[in-house]
Amino acid sequence: SLSWLNLLPVIREPGLFRSQVQIRLSARSPWKLDVTDPGFQDPIFTFSTDRQANEQILDNLPGMFWHFPVTKAKPGATVLAVHADPRMRNEYGQEVLIASQRVGPGWSIFIGFDSTYRWRYLDEQFFDGFWARVVDRAGRSKQLGGNYPFRLSTPQATYQPGGQAKIIARFLDESQMEPGLQRLYGDVERGDDQPIPLTLTPGNKAGEFSTSFPVTQPGTYFVRVWLGDEAAGATVKAATLPIKVEFPNKELENPTLDEAFLQTMAVSTGGRVFDLSESDGIVNAFKIKQVSRLLEERQEIWDAPLFYILIFGLLVTEWILRKWCRLI
Repeated sequence: SLSWLNLLPVIREPGLFRSQVQIRLSARSPWKLDVTDPGFQDPIFTFSTDRQANEQILDNLPGMFWHFPVTKAKPGATVLAVHADPRMRNEYGQEVLIASQRVGPGWSIFIGFDSTYRWRYLDEQFFDGFWARVVDRAGRSKQLGGNYPFRLSTPQATYQPGGQAKIIARFLDESQMEPGLQRLYGDVERGDDQPIPLTLTPGNKAGEFSTSFPVTQPGTYFVRVWLGDEAAGATVKAATLPIKVEFPNKELENPTLDEAFLQTMAVSTGGRVFDLSESDGIVNAFKIKQVSRLLEERQEIWDAPLFYILIFGLLVTEWILRKWCRLI
């Protein structure tokens, strides 16, 4: 399976590559890294705590010959270094050599050349330190329990059907954001319904992304948001948040007396509405009068004792007569 390619911070479209002749011509001489501004600020390129000394080290790093061509960085990825050869360029700019991106709760990096070993010629610590910082950066989320650097929340505890629910992703530490991060992807689903894709864009506050989506039916909506591109949601762990959508409770939301409704009911039933100040008149409002009622008591003949005595007497008389006439 090639699903792991979704974790990479770069896109590879062979139709936009340089020709093999151009690549081989470029590989005949070493080319240095063209470190971008985000690259200078990234910890993996911190060879010295002194900024000027660090820039001098980056300028003096031995160059590379071969590189693996890619088309461009993915949206939201941070380009740390590009190829310095002006021939290694496409419609998106210089070819990317090093790029990073947060994917899921982790971090991925693309290094498109194999010549970092040549940095040992300058100093052994440059090679060892670079890879140590890369491994430390990649494993940092593992040390934090695999949690996302942001938290999901909603402005309201519950929503009503027919409204718009808002989901907010807020980074706890803005330094954990990739400089090129412009959007977060996710989806929302309810029950067996098909997931609806979501795109969270930067909000008014720094380190905050948000979006809204319609909630048409009551129930629990499950929101998933992840770092990476849209396709990464199928392979990475996502941050989740359930959102409850419930019908409004009129009695709790508006506990005041609806006198107009009570008056309507009273008129339709021939009654009257009283308030507390008129409580003394409630008893007199009930119209009481005498009524006659005929009570009937009925007893079925089959339940009368006289009927059973009569039947028993006839049977005994018959038996005596038969005995007298010697018929039995």
